[in-house]
Amino acid sequence: MVGLRRHQMCKTKSATATAAAPSMARSSATTPTTHGRRSPRGNTNGTHRTSYSTSSAALSTSSSSAASSLEALKKDSLPDLPLLLTFAELAAATKNFSPAHRLAPGSSNSFRCALRGHPAAVFRRALRRDPAEVSARLAVLGHCHHAAIARLYGAAASPDGALFLAYELVPGAAPLSALLRGANNPSFTPLASWHSRLRLAADACDALSYVHLQAGTVHNRLSSSSVLVCGQGPLLRAKLAHFGSADLAGELPDDESGDKEARQRRTGSRGRRIEGTRGYMAPELTAGGSPTRRSDVFALG
Repeated sequence: MVGLRRHQMCKTKSATATAAAPSMARSSATTPTTHGRRSPRGNTNGTHRTSYSTSSAALSTSSSSAASSLEALKKDSLPDLPLLLTFAELAAATKNFSPAHRLAPGSSNSFRCALRGHPAAVFRRALRRDPAEVSARLAVLGHCHHAAIARLYGAAASPDGALFLAYELVPGAAPLSALLRGANNPSFTPLASWHSRLRLAADACDALSYVHLQAGTVHNRLSSSSVLVCGQGPLLRAKLAHFGSADLAGELPDDESGDKEARQRRTGSRGRRIEGTRGYMAPELTAGGSPTRRSDVFALG
């Protein structure tokens, strides 16, 4: 009897377990397990990754747009400097150096033109150095920039051996010589106050210091005509013109030009014609000496 009851109880439990098994299977099929479920932390990280990717793409697009805008601004404002120009390009810009393009009515060596879309002043100089050396010196001097110096745009050599130098045409500027009181201005000058005179003198001194100490060359063209006065009223400022002219033209001695390679290549010395403005030339220049930083300081004083 006892054995029969045990057999019936085991049979009942087995049937119950068999009936419960499909129910558990259905339950496991409808209820996600812990391993298959993403935690909120995992979802948050995924959201951050998507947001980071979107931000990176936006930043890349913004950087690309900024670079394009900067490149466009460069093309609209300044050419790539320095420029080794061609004589044909300068001749076309000045209409074959016609009198209508002369910078001053009585000058046949200075012209104004639009050079690659930018206002420029072009000056003719006698070339007294190897034309092959001009490119190397232009690469050095063309990258010298100072707020009180008219920027050098480029240079070109003509078939007859002349050197043409292109500079920025400073808008509204006038040479200092035209503003000083004299026969043309007997009673009026915008430089009547000592304050304006000192400011212009400080600008000229600052520019010449840069020429000597930073650019490592000599100006050799200092005069009231090579100092340009810009601005109006109490805001007058000065800019030094003809920067690098004497160096590129070969007017400087070897130890003042700063061109060590050219100094080693030169084996002979040709006769050098000393150029300058009477009244601004140091005594040693008039006696046949070579331009130096000291002669620049004499002209400035």
